[in-house]
Amino acid sequence: MVMRITEMAGTFNSQLRELKINEVSPLYEDELSDITNDVYRVDMPQELSIRLGLLYNDGYVHVTSDTINLIFSAFDIEYDPLQSIRLKTFLYKPKGNPRSKELSVDHDAQFVCIPKYFVEGFNTGDNLSWTYVHETEDTERHVTCHVS
Repeated sequence: MVMRITEMAGTFNSQLRELKINEVSPLYEDELSDITNDVYRVDMPQELSIRLGLLYNDGYVHVTSDTINLIFSAFDIEYDPLQSIRLKTFLYKPKGNPRSKELSVDHDAQFVCIPKYFVEGFNTGDNLSWTYVHETEDTERHVTCHVS
């Protein structure tokens, strides 16, 4: 069963966290164990991942910083290349065992590991507000995220 998208895309919330290796699937341990001190973990709201098409986007998201917001998109939205990065996404079970090896893009949510240098001014425990922005003729659909 695939999660249904509601038409009311409002603001979603999450929290900026430290990456703890004991809270990720063993499938990712080798890849993530060396970077735990250098990144923050950001759990992306599942509905927003679906709206952006990130679950089937080769496992990557484009993130741009405009000094106030982080902008997440399935595509490079061509802001300043010094303020843009492409990050790998990882699956997790939002209401299940964080150590599960049985992960599915159809049922599970995503998190990203954002380098701490990229989000200077953000701190562990900061509450994050997420807002979906519809596409226009000039702009690709994307999500903005800022400290609330």
